[in-house]
Amino acid sequence: MPFDPPSGGGYYWASIEQPGDDVSTVVRYREHPTYRRAVRADGGWMERGASVEGTGSPGLIPGERVGFCWAGTEHPVVAVGEG
Repeated sequence: MPFDPPSGGGYYWASIEQPGDDVSTVVRYREHPTYRRAVRADGGWMERGASVEGTGSPGLIPGERVGFCWAGTEHPVVAVGEG
């Protein structure tokens, strides 16, 4: 996964800036949303997608942790629309 954000904006470093309430679904930059995406839920975000289905996903993720991969590295996230 890229460490650098896309050129031209439209991304968030979730640990610093949360997307506005109009954004319901985000994905790590260049990751396909059917593979893994974060969907806004009451009190945080829930991961959805093929890579987390049936794996005992951690449940609710605090907003500042959205974008972190399994290795603990933060990646930029981009809005992808309704999830």
